[in-house]
Amino acid sequence: MDLEDMPEEIIIYIASFLTDQDKSNLARTCRNLKRISYTKSLWEDSVVYLQLTENTDGYEIMYTSLEKRGLSLFNIDNYRSLAAHLLVIAQYWPSLICIHDFSQNEAQTGFMNITNKVMKNVRTLSLFRIDTKFTTLILSLFPFLTELDLNTTHFSDDCLSLLVSSLIPLQILRISRTDITNQGVAFMCGSKIQDQTIMYDATASKLQTLEVLDISRCRHVSPQIWQCLSKLEKLNTVYLSSGPDVADDDEYKDLALIPTLKCIFMRDISDPERVITQIAESGCILEGLCLDGEIDDTSTLNFREGFPDLLYLKLNSQILTDCGLANMAFFLSRLIVIDLSGCSTISQHGIKYLAKRMDQLKFIRILNCPAISTDIVSSMTERICIHLDSLKKRKPDLSMLQNDHQRSIWLRQILCSY
Repeated sequence: MDLEDMPEEIIIYIASFLTDQDKSNLARTCRNLKRISYTKSLWEDSVVYLQLTENTDGYEIMYTSLEKRGLSLFNIDNYRSLAAHLLVIAQYWPSLICIHDFSQNEAQTGFMNITNKVMKNVRTLSLFRIDTKFTTLILSLFPFLTELDLNTTHFSDDCLSLLVSSLIPLQILRISRTDITNQGVAFMCGSKIQDQTIMYDATASKLQTLEVLDISRCRHVSPQIWQCLSKLEKLNTVYLSSGPDVADDDEYKDLALIPTLKCIFMRDISDPERVITQIAESGCILEGLCLDGEIDDTSTLNFREGFPDLLYLKLNSQILTDCGLANMAFFLSRLIVIDLSGCSTISQHGIKYLAKRMDQLKFIRILNCPAISTDIVSSMTERICIHLDSLKKRKPDLSMLQNDHQRSIWLRQILCSY
């Protein structure tokens, strides 16, 4: 039985056998342990998991305790009235910086008038449910957000218009699988669509500090609107989907020519070869590229030219073989990170050849590849870190990327998923 589960009467009975000096020493020890347990450095990486009830009575004491301990990471497992709790948190847990909502509960009951409370320290917010009314509350409570994750919510153009006009410091916005349309994307870039023509307004509000944007898998967003993204002067990384219906225009080429863009994540692409060809022809300066689609060995020949600065490549193809790896090893010699997870037809010979040819390679990720075993590790040099399904993962040395601000932006996006 743990001491905390032991009945108080038994503890008192045991303590009765102690001398006065022993009891005094015990009291001092407990007092010091309690004081030490509230040292903020002990809790800085700890995450609080809570199921929030509709009634907020009594939560003031708990939030005050969390504030005293210095906890700042909050995961919500379930709730009945998140809005009411946020207002209590704003008062009693002001140092909170990160909130993630993992609830499946659609209830947003208990909305109240917005007070002058502001959670000025919250920088990261992830929500599972949202509407225009809740968006208003969010913007009032969290005016200094730098990262907002609303993936798979009913986030709409109306919600986005509120966000663009109010959330000035936003750097990361994830709105994949939401209800936004081309009009919403144009609006966040300071443009509008009129008579199927995109018109830019230099005086309009836009997300001018945005560095990372995920608008992939949004059913009502088409590649034709990608040209608007060039108006976001600090855009570094984008997540996009093309879907089955893509016009014959040069969307990928225009996208790659955005001067600030360093990394592109393409999801659900129907013609990977066309993507690689257009990007190569653009003469871009991309440093990272992720292609989620079936790429065959012939398609890898398109890496022959047009990717002089590519440092990170992720492919997910079940038809790519060792021959394709050999092509990439020859054409993409500057790669530092390569992720081939899901490429189930490659073998250990292909990975060994890749590592031998790419003398700058630091990190290889090859999950869900049955033919790759842990035996491959012994044949690799110490400079290369390998992540396999059955291998204990060690941290790769990517300091050469992390020390550069622009590279660290897209690097954080790939490492947070590892």
